[in-house]
Amino acid sequence: MTRLVVLLSSLSLIGAGCAVRGPLLRHDDDVASRSSQLRLGEGRAARLAQQGTRVQVEAIQLCDRVERLHIERTHLYARRTKNKTVTVATAVGSALGIALGTVALVRAPSLPASRDPLDDGFTRSQARGGGAAAVALGSAAAFGLLIHGIRIARGDREREQVTEDGEVLEREVACPAPVPWTAAPVTLGARVALGQTGADGRAELDLAPRVPPAAIEGAPLRVDLRVGGRPVGQVDLAPVRHAHQEDAWRFAGAMRCAAPEEPDDCDGVAEYLRRYPEGPHADEARRTLERARGALAEAAARRRAEAAAAAEALRRANAERAAELQRQAEESARRLREEEQARERAARQRERELRAAEERQRDAQRQAEREAQRRRVRRECQATCRQSCGGVQACVTACYREQCG
Repeated sequence: MTRLVVLLSSLSLIGAGCAVRGPLLRHDDDVASRSSQLRLGEGRAARLAQQGTRVQVEAIQLCDRVERLHIERTHLYARRTKNKTVTVATAVGSALGIALGTVALVRAPSLPASRDPLDDGFTRSQARGGGAAAVALGSAAAFGLLIHGIRIARGDREREQVTEDGEVLEREVACPAPVPWTAAPVTLGARVALGQTGADGRAELDLAPRVPPAAIEGAPLRVDLRVGGRPVGQVDLAPVRHAHQEDAWRFAGAMRCAAPEEPDDCDGVAEYLRRYPEGPHADEARRTLERARGALAEAAARRRAEAAAAAEALRRANAERAAELQRQAEESARRLREEEQARERAARQRERELRAAEERQRDAQRQAEREAQRRRVRRECQATCRQSCGGVQACVTACYREQCG
């Protein structure tokens, strides 16, 4: 019995500790202390300096002062029995141990003080020792179950130290070390883009070539300069306008207008006077235009005279050309007539020569015919002479000479 009680009590003590952590039920925060910290914020600031038409901009980012809360946080987790069978066995073992121990203690006074060798029962001391042990172990198991129940009821707590951000105490304060505001667009007013800040947050800009004259015509003398859309100061446009007027006068062509050759030689000066009637060179522009009008009138008269002379020279040249063409035409006609007459003469000459050749040919033919007739007559005469002379040579020769010639 004692071994059984010890075994059950041991199982009950083991089972009493079989509890594991469950889900998180809640956590409690206790602020132990507070501090502050500077952090880079959304604020921006810029400084502006102007010298003539050049401006220097230095842009930086600002910090926010943020509250820092140092918190002691307690997490409360539920606990649950890992193995309910072991817990039930523990409870049964505890109850059984206490019950058997109590029975043994109650029956101990009635047991013999010593054991008979033939009797296998318990002695009084054994019953008291075993009962006390069973009660003690059962009580220990019961205490373990009690502790287990209390732990499950209380849950499991875990503490940690955390630091979190609180409220923003102060906005847009200077950072401990300047932080450049890079690639920030710089504009004159809301529309005229001038450039942007560099890697060091600085920008040095010449307004004269970057601001078109039309953008500031009619504008006030002082206009906001914006960095990232935020006004950082005002710039004086008077030097810019003066630079524009000087550039306009430099490209107006005043020297060409002072000695004009064509009416459009003074267009630049007239345009300067139209745009800047009160400009620093307005009086000089008016005087130049006034002198140019007289020069242009003289030039126009000179051009008219030159045009008339050129027209007369052209007329004369055309007349001379016409006369030359007439002479050339007459000469050409004369040469054609002479050539035609020469061809006619050559034709008549060839015709005369042809007729003469034909006549000579007829004469030669008649002569040949007469010669042939003469020869025939002579042959006939010689034949007659030979017949009449009867073959006498002297007679024949005398007959040839007298009769036949």
